[in-house]
Amino acid sequence: MAKQADKKPSFFAGTMSFLSWCAVLLLWASAAGIYLHPALFKWVQLLELAFPLLLGFTLLCFVLSLLLAPRQAWIAFVGIMACIGSVRDYCPVNLTSPPPKGCIKVLTYNVMGYAVREKESDGRYVIPAYIADSRADIVCCQEVAAGIYEETFGRFMPSKGYFADTISVGENILCCFSRFKIVRKQPVFVDKGNGCGAFWLLMDSGDSLVVLNTHLASNHLSSEERSHYHHLVKDADSLENALSGRSLQILSKLTDAAVQRARQADTVIDFMERLGGERKSFIVCGDFNDTPVSYAHHLFCNRLTDVYRATANGIGRTFNRNAMYVRIDHIFCSQEWKPFACTVDRAIVTSDHYPVFCYLKRSGNGGK
Repeated sequence: MAKQADKKPSFFAGTMSFLSWCAVLLLWASAAGIYLHPALFKWVQLLELAFPLLLGFTLLCFVLSLLLAPRQAWIAFVGIMACIGSVRDYCPVNLTSPPPKGCIKVLTYNVMGYAVREKESDGRYVIPAYIADSRADIVCCQEVAAGIYEETFGRFMPSKGYFADTISVGENILCCFSRFKIVRKQPVFVDKGNGCGAFWLLMDSGDSLVVLNTHLASNHLSSEERSHYHHLVKDADSLENALSGRSLQILSKLTDAAVQRARQADTVIDFMERLGGERKSFIVCGDFNDTPVSYAHHLFCNRLTDVYRATANGIGRTFNRNAMYVRIDHIFCSQEWKPFACTVDRAIVTSDHYPVFCYLKRSGNGGK
């Protein structure tokens, strides 16, 4: 009887050790993917997308180990701690940071093309009215459908005290609205409706601030493919579903789009460095179509501060359709800006993205 009692804990210990190591190694591989360029390691992107699932699996192994084999719990615990930076990227935890006096408010919003035409009961366009009511000092809008800018934004925003300017990126327009004078603009890249535009703002101090309104490539999934992806995520344990022809086609689209975004992000970073890199004052914001655990996001974090990671709490979902419970809209700032109170505003659902805003206060001298 004593021998049988000895074998029982040994079985649990071996099982939990095996499962924990499997979970940890996959989690590490997912977190390490941010250092690999998708053009060279194309399918790593899928592991990056799976990061929250792998983190959940590792946490489950930690809890089960505590209950069934406590001596093995260190495996999952150490595994999570070893990639705590990626965990904080995806789901930060911070103390509240109410904005002090002297801050500027920055807002980024993908307005989903023609959705900007939706009106309130009083006849005002919903999204322009929301932006004006937000009293943001700098606003970047992506995916404004060409041909409706003047109708929706063109006369309204200047009447609310904003300087306004745009950059065309094919069938869409990137818009910048600012309480500070816009003295110059320049496209950084244009790629089939996506792109990045640089806007130079003249601040009250006399310094210039370069705002990069960015819209990186989407995954190009149709509504039908998004629905299938939703079922794929919900039924992730179904091998038949995962290996179907449609699923493989969707996964291929996801990896191709990751390569495109990585190259676009490289272009934006090269542009910033040509302007003077750390000597310049930058705000980079927009729809990056990439999660916080991705090559593109990591590239910007190496040079700038992710204001959501620095000040907010939780996952911060910004795309509000289908199963894609992710934060893909980001705001970054250069070192002389201190961020406060970054928030994803879920009160408005006109677009398929939620707007993101934050407060920035200048903490040093910026370049002119």
